[in-house]
Amino acid sequence: MHRTQFRRAIAGTSSLPPDLSAWLLDLEAAFLARPSPRKRLHDPAFQDRSLSTV
Repeated sequence: MHRTQFRRAIAGTSSLPPDLSAWLLDLEAAFLARPSPRKRLHDPAFQDRSLSTV
């Protein structure tokens, strides 16, 4: 994927291809199902956010 396409998807001005979007949602689900045992509770990267809301 071209970085411009990715940047626009993150900005919300375009969307990801359906196959990539589905893969990212599956990856998110797997990560949430088996989080790191060394998860830092106050790290902003681990705050309660979902890719499906981005």
